[in-house]
Amino acid sequence: QTRFYSTQAHKYLDFVARMGIGFVDDYRNSYEISKAIKIDIDDNYLNRWLDELDFKKKNFIVLNQRGSHEPYKNKSPKKFKLFGQANDYQEYLNSVYYNDLLLENLLQKIKAKQQNFTFIFTSDHGQHVTLKSKGKGNMKFAANYMVPTFIYSNNEQVQALYQKHFAACAKLFHLQISTFVAKLLGYNNAISNCDEGFITESRINGNAGYVKVIQDQKGQVNIEAMF
Repeated sequence: QTRFYSTQAHKYLDFVARMGIGFVDDYRNSYEISKAIKIDIDDNYLNRWLDELDFKKKNFIVLNQRGSHEPYKNKSPKKFKLFGQANDYQEYLNSVYYNDLLLENLLQKIKAKQQNFTFIFTSDHGQHVTLKSKGKGNMKFAANYMVPTFIYSNNEQVQALYQKHFAACAKLFHLQISTFVAKLLGYNNAISNCDEGFITESRINGNAGYVKVIQDQKGQVNIEAMF
């Protein structure tokens, strides 16, 4: 079964409708808890919803977090604010810490309940946050577009597929991850390589600007051009 769980405010999930919500067997979002269309809910609800699943069945699950989006002070409960609450930078660090704990909890839960699984974590964008500034959506700072990708699987075939296509890559592109996922789901498609890729600014179609990124034979990543 396909499942899409999101803690993002209902109003901002129109992209799910465009993808085809009719193809999702089990769809849950923040409105179920908040009864409001503009309010995010705590990411820990993803853990609670997973507790209700039958892991003996085959599942393809998308967990859409709010993570470390602004306002940062709302993205971590009070007892997890280890870095202080004096400014946005401290609250951002609190949100990252809380998110790390939630991801660990999710992975441990899946390990305990699912014998054969692949866990993939990444982000659509990053955040440039300092004591003096904050923001996202542009290519002025690498922190806005260089995001983590974490792939874990206890399936030897998946591990081999990862080694074949990703092990030599200094950086991955989202296109590679999407073609990798499609392959795992049984589609007969090629997995994109990391020789080159594109990073867009605030608009995914590139109208707001984009860069072409090249990885050379030595594994060095270089920005070839900006448009």
